[in-house]
This record gives sequence, C-alpha cells and structure tokens, in this order.
Amino acid sequence: MAEVRGDAPAYQKAWFWLLTGRAVGGRGSSYAPLKAQRLRGAPYRVWQALARRRSAQPVPILYLVVGAVGALIGLILRRFIGLRWWIAPLAFIGAAWAFFFSSIWWKRRLHTGKLSTELLCAIDPRRGRARRRQEHIDRLMSSGIPMLGFDGIEDDPMIGGMSWSSDGVQRVTVRYSEERQTRVTDAFQAWDDAGQTNARALLENHRMSRLLTEVQSLQERTALLERARIGNDEPEWVATTLTIDGEELPASQISSDGVTAAYVRSGRYWISVLAPADAPLPALHALDGAERRRLAEESPTF
Repeated sequence: MAEVRGDAPAYQKAWFWLLTGRAVGGRGSSYAPLKAQRLRGAPYRVWQALARRRSAQPVPILYLVVGAVGALIGLILRRFIGLRWWIAPLAFIGAAWAFFFSSIWWKRRLHTGKLSTELLCAIDPRRGRARRRQEHIDRLMSSGIPMLGFDGIEDDPMIGGMSWSSDGVQRVTVRYSEERQTRVTDAFQAWDDAGQTNARALLENHRMSRLLTEVQSLQERTALLERARIGNDEPEWVATTLTIDGEELPASQISSDGVTAAYVRSGRYWISVLAPADAPLPALHALDGAERRRLAEESPTF
C-alpha cells in the first residue's frame, strides 16, 4: 500500500492504520539517550520479544472483520438459543488473536535465534546479549561456509557481517580495511547472480563511505544512495582470474573509485572480493579453524 503523508486528512490516516497497523510516519527513526532497562519494565519487553517472533502479523481491520462476523453469528445464536450476542464476537476475536500469537512457534526463516535467548534479553539484557553473542560464535564455527583472507596482508582482519537462516549461515564478510574485503555466499541459499550482486554491493558500500566524508548536511546525505549505486553507465564487467588456495579460477571484475570488485563461483559458494585497483587482484586463502574462532570471538559485529 502506498505511504500516506503526514499532512493527509484524518480519515486517510485512520484507513492506513487499519490496513497496515502502522501510524503515518511509523517507518521513521530517531535517536534517544540510552537508559538502563529496569526490571519493572521486563513484562512489556517480554511481550515485545514474543510479538517480534510472530510469523503472521495481523492488522487492525482483520479484527474488525472477525468481530463483525462474530457479532452476526452472535445475533443468530441469540435468536435461536438465547445466547448473549456479544459472546460470539469476543470468542472469534480471541481465537484470531491466539492463532496469530501461536505463529511464534511456527518454523521461521528470518528470526532464527532461540526464544529462550530473546526472553533472557528482555529480562536481563546483559546476560541475554552475552548468550546471543555466544550463539553467533557457535553458529559460525559449526557452519561449513569458508572465510577467505588475503595472501601477504599483515593487517588483522575482522568479521564485517554475517547473515543466516534456519538452513544455516548464508553469507559472511571478512574485512581487512575499507578497500580490502571478501564475501562468501552460499549459492544454495541465494539467488543466481549473488556473486555479482555482492561484488557490486561491496563497491557501492565503499563508494558510499567515501561520499559520506565529502558532505556535511543531512539533506546532502539523503541523496547519497543514488550517487553510490552502480549504474548502467559504469564500466562493464570484464574477464579476469582469481586465485583461491592456489587454484586459478575464471572470474569477472569491475573497477571504479580506485578499487576493483570481482566475483567467481567456487563449488557451492559465490566468492566476492574488493581490493585496490592499482595492483592485480590478490590471492585468497581459506582461514583455518583457529583463525575463524579468533575472528568470531573478537568480532564487534556479534
């Protein structure tokens, strides 16, 4: 549904809320000072944690329709068996609410964290964050997805990001610097052109970081996304080779803004790389178990 402007008539705002459950302007963001979370607010935080895990999200108009149908049935029951008419709509609304609330136990593909961890985060945030961090480390260490580093680079890498689903880790990024990054994507859990898409994303993120240093006002920053995108007028992808663990693989690359982005398919994984454009693409190697654990335990991302 199309967004409604903040100066729209009240009836449009009400209709928008009925259809989406969101207030006008509900997608905006704001900054607030961090406050210690008190124990007395734990019940509300527990409810929020449970509500976020629902796979099916109801909207207000659904409850109106269910209540109206229940009221109609209630009037019929009152006519024939003398039952109070309001019992049926309340029962229907309660059943609808229970149905959507039960979706917190349905199989999920997005929020795959344990429910017990999310509840612990709501009750005791410090212990909850520690447990969630350990779950991220365990998830990465038990995954078969490789993490790739650059040969001959002395800088210590870090994990630049990780995404996962109920099927396991989907993607992991190793970052040496703004200009040196590797990203591995599980092709069995991704789209067909995930390698090129992720290589382009690394290049666009680098361009965005550079552009952010050139602007001052918030108004200027809002237009940066379009400027950072790789458009049709960019140089075309050209053939190259990428060496991974001593094996040369046919790859594709594009250069812009002083960096080169390249990608290649290796087995079940898409490999995407970002490196300085003033030198040939560096060789890559898979990090061993000890390096993987060190990066996972030291990562500020988790």
